[in-house]
Amino acid sequence: MKLNCYLESIEIEIDRKCLHSILSNLLTNAITYVDARREIGIILKDGELTVENSSGELSPELMKNLFNPFYKGDDSRHRKYGGTGLGLSIVKNLLDVLKFDYSFEYDYSRGYVVFKIKFV
Repeated sequence: MKLNCYLESIEIEIDRKCLHSILSNLLTNAITYVDARREIGIILKDGELTVENSSGELSPELMKNLFNPFYKGDDSRHRKYGGTGLGLSIVKNLLDVLKFDYSFEYDYSRGYVVFKIKFV
């Protein structure tokens, strides 16, 4: 696996358990769903965290539903990867409660899933 990691120093006010849950779920998803290129990026720059991974193209319908609790996409994805389908739902709920801006998109030019959190 190729890991691109760049982390600037930052101070934020956040509960340690919440931060652990957010980071754990995002990193687990990036590792679990990386494609054959096996590229993952973790970048913290200018108060914004980006967690991204190379991925086959995701449909807009799948992207829209990934934050729904227990949503796994399709049966083949469920069998292949396991899990409960709660990770991104937990991340979304915590970020909403903490009032951090975030985005989740598919970068068609690079073939990457990109999750960004703006901490400042």
